[in-house]
Amino acid sequence: MRRSARAVRALLAAAPSLAVAQGVVAQGVVAQVRPAVAPLHARATLTPVSVTGARVTMLLTLTIDPGWHVSWRNPGDTGLPTRLGVSLPAGMRLVREVWPVPVVARTPVGTQHTLEGEVPWLLELASVGAPSADRLIGVTLRYGVCREVCIPEQQSVQGALPSSSAEGTPIGTALLSRLASDAGPLPARLTGGMLCVRLPARVTAESPLELVADSGSGVSAALRLARRGSVATARLSAGSRLRQGTAVLLVHGASGHAATLDLQAPATGCGGRRDRR
Repeated sequence: MRRSARAVRALLAAAPSLAVAQGVVAQGVVAQVRPAVAPLHARATLTPVSVTGARVTMLLTLTIDPGWHVSWRNPGDTGLPTRLGVSLPAGMRLVREVWPVPVVARTPVGTQHTLEGEVPWLLELASVGAPSADRLIGVTLRYGVCREVCIPEQQSVQGALPSSSAEGTPIGTALLSRLASDAGPLPARLTGGMLCVRLPARVTAESPLELVADSGSGVSAALRLARRGSVATARLSAGSRLRQGTAVLLVHGASGHAATLDLQAPATGCGGRRDRR
């Protein structure tokens, strides 16, 4: 009996490592956990783009192998979120991250918000004090690169902050077109379980319109919006936590507009009473 008990304890102790070796199912996909050594299916670069007064723009690019993809920061129903960690020298602060627009894919295992090919991010920085002798900026990316399985990867890159515009390289048209534009506050109303938003004037495409809420909102998958003139509506699932200032992304086709929900602004055309929950 003592020998049998020891065998059971040994088996239980080995279970986590067995799960890592064989892969574990999480959020509908198989995630194979491997040591974060060299990236297997994606490579990152960090290059200066421009200097305008006290503002500096850097381009982060993740080049992903054909047939593989990573996820947006809200991955959807399946996948692993992408996270950026930025390390700056003294005297600099991060003003804004401009994210790429994901492809909203509805699959048998759920809705996915995916990024593939050459994936860009813009990091907008500002000087807040005397310039430091250290001109290096570091970025750590954590993501899951997926095909039949999702493999967690992590890599860090460094780039030198430019001291003049002559040191920057303008971002190419192809990469620029993949970045979300800034739509600012988005007038919206919550009535019961219905979300109504007043669309920005620039959203004129007739292609399907999706709303992707940020991580932590309780809305994991993109919401397909029903458009009616200048407003659009969607039914929320139970447990959603959309609040004033929630970051969202309006996606239509390959274009996207980053915005924040403004539940206190007049959402003309939505009608009904505003839900201030």
